[in-house]
Amino acid sequence: AVVSTQSTGIVCSGDSTAAKQNHSKMSAFIGTWEEVETTNFYALLKAAYASDELIDFIKSQKSRVVVYRVEPDGRKSYTYILGSSKTHATFEYGEEFDRPSITGGTVKTTVSKISENELHYVDLGKTFKSSATMKVEGDKINI
Repeated sequence: AVVSTQSTGIVCSGDSTAAKQNHSKMSAFIGTWEEVETTNFYALLKAAYASDELIDFIKSQKSRVVVYRVEPDGRKSYTYILGSSKTHATFEYGEEFDRPSITGGTVKTTVSKISENELHYVDLGKTFKSSATMKVEGDKINI
């Protein structure tokens, strides 16, 4: 199944003050972001064959995204926290990498930089392909 997540309705609010510390590679994304609104994310999960139990678990958790930092070696990284689950990955723009999922598996992910405040990513799982755009607008990330 191909799932387009161009409009998942997820909005994260946060502090990108670290962006002002001269991080030129993805300055708008650096910082800690917390989910504040979700509108059709659960329908997306269902379309990607997530079980009802997993969807219920995700609904019951408060998610927090620590979005992107630049590692000393220049690679980008992010940490995603959902309740007591935590996943972390490092990557280079345009290169496929294994991204751990909250279900314990992995998906193949490619992140492309559109601009300093916009990223596009594609996820390839065993049973689905999804794509989304993340855009920083002020103190919010829209996915």
